[in-house]
Amino acid sequence: MNAKLGGIPWAVDNLPFMDKPTMICGLDVFHATALGKKSVLALSASMNNSATTYWSTSVVQDDVGQEASNSLCTGMSSACEAFKRANGAYPAQVIFYRDGVGEGQIQGVCGAEISQIKQAFSGIGLGETTKLMYINTSKRVNTRLFGGQPGRYQNPMPGTVVDQGITDRDVYEFYLVSVAARQGMTTPTRYTVVYDSIGGSPH
Repeated sequence: MNAKLGGIPWAVDNLPFMDKPTMICGLDVFHATALGKKSVLALSASMNNSATTYWSTSVVQDDVGQEASNSLCTGMSSACEAFKRANGAYPAQVIFYRDGVGEGQIQGVCGAEISQIKQAFSGIGLGETTKLMYINTSKRVNTRLFGGQPGRYQNPMPGTVVDQGITDRDVYEFYLVSVAARQGMTTPTRYTVVYDSIGGSPH
């Protein structure tokens, strides 16, 4: 009931990066091309220091099946303005999670979206003062992680991070086991940091 009324049901203390005014964003694009419908962009952004209250918007895009979001600049400008209304200042840094972009599309899709986010910052007078970390998330991976001892393997604990050995040496990426699997093998999520002016670390 608390959550449905807009309250905060729980929170995590001492979140990383939150020592400065930080906005955490998430973006995904939904396609229903089989029905002849256009793609819908959904954008959400945190509005407080504990990342428990959010502003969100959705935009129907012009082209059927369009993955690259041409409305992101407008959406990010609105998110930054909403953050300023809630906190009295624009975000000093933005951590942006992008879902649904395949490995072969990263340069074409993510590069264009990073440019739009920077354009949004410039449009409201932030320029380079607001730092950006853009992270592409991929749940469709073939990698499997195991815990335990040989002969008694088990799923790794939720929160397990792997950032070496199985990752690409030339790419800033890591794997995270975000949830516990009640049956079968757990599938980690791959996070690829496409752009980072904050200077973060997976640890």
